[in-house]
Amino acid sequence: MKKLAWVSLAVILVILSVAGLAHGIRAVQANALYFQAKYGSQKDNPTAIFALYERAQHGYPYNYNFCILAAESAYYSSFDVDPKEAARRRLLATQWCDTGLKLDVYKSQLRLLKTRLLAMESLPAAIRYWENYVDWEYWAPRNHAVLVEMYSLAGDFDKALQSLALTEGSDVYNDASHKFVEIWDREKTLKAPSGTPP
Repeated sequence: MKKLAWVSLAVILVILSVAGLAHGIRAVQANALYFQAKYGSQKDNPTAIFALYERAQHGYPYNYNFCILAAESAYYSSFDVDPKEAARRRLLATQWCDTGLKLDVYKSQLRLLKTRLLAMESLPAAIRYWENYVDWEYWAPRNHAVLVEMYSLAGDFDKALQSLALTEGSDVYNDASHKFVEIWDREKTLKAPSGTPP
């Protein structure tokens, strides 16, 4: 009886070892595909990145860095293609962004990309989404810099200025300030009556 227990334990350990080894091999293969996509000869080819991402996902769907790479590649390349392909790439970016957020709900790159994607559909929804993230990571100036841009685009310049004040003294202050002024000037020009200097 005791011998049977030891044999059973040994079998279980062998099965667990084989499963762990297989999992490790899949992780290594997926990471190799990630490095190929990020640093290889096809790193500037979004279609190649998408294909490598899909291959990696089949074997090891837990690399949120690959989700970021694929989603950002789909989003940013969507501005360089025809409208139909752009819509397809933004849909892929949304799907891959959501996949990454399931792995790490607080990953800032994925949250920001999700905000940008939401803003294309509904600026108020994007603002609410980013505000929720900022509530969690309040003291990061870069998060308030995003709010400066979002509030400015929504025409809420008072809130934009409050957020801008929270970036003061940081490395993002100048960019946030320029973004505020750029949108403010654009709004002023649009609202100026015809024939009136802005």
